[in-house]
Order: sequence, then C-alpha cells, then structure tokens
Amino acid sequence: MSRRLSDALKLFDLIVFDLPAPTTAAGNRFFTLEAFRAARARLREGGILAFSLPSSAHYLAGERELLLASVYRALEAAFGEVSFLAGDSIVFVAGAPAPGLDVLAGRFGQRPATLELASGHA
Repeated sequence: MSRRLSDALKLFDLIVFDLPAPTTAAGNRFFTLEAFRAARARLREGGILAFSLPSSAHYLAGERELLLASVYRALEAAFGEVSFLAGDSIVFVAGAPAPGLDVLAGRFGQRPATLELASGHA
C-alpha cells in the first residue's frame, strides 16, 4: 500500500485507484483486503473508493473471472457493500455504505467547480 495513503492524516471524499490490472506481485498489493481497509480508513463518512479493471461485456472465465471475484470479495470484506458497473471494464465503487449509481450521478452534478486533488505514485 502506498505510504502516501496509509500515512496520510487527511480524510478524503473520494479515492481513485488509477492503476493497471493487478497481474504482478507489485501491482497486486493495491487490490488486497489490507489495501482496501487502509483506503477506507482515509475516507470521510460517505466517502467513496473507486477503480476500474479490465473485464468483458459478454463473458467472463478463467483467470480474469477469478481475479475479479477475488477483488470483489476483498472489497466487500473491507467496505461491506460494493456497487459495480460491468462492461469491457468493470468499475468498482465502495463506500460505507456503497452509494448506488443514482447517488453518484447526483453527487457528480453537485460537485464544486474546483476540486482539491491529491496525486501520487506508489
């Protein structure tokens, strides 16, 4: 897990993992139960963790199916509830509780014109 996130004193409304698929040992560390718990600890009440992974709009099987199921289970264990939007990429959204897509659309429309963003590399 990135020290920037786990050592942060600040709480966030939104954390976005903009990362490649967890297909290496180095990349896997961001998609574990421990990483998701660290992200949840840095979220304000009502905050959201979001990320996407490669998927398939029509059929899942083999390693990809196992990977997505594993990530889903870890995310669910950390947050309790998970929403997702499936397609060629699957977008996972978790919060406590996980907001529905209608809530996310409403929040997007109400966002301020300027946002404070934290960016960093692992």
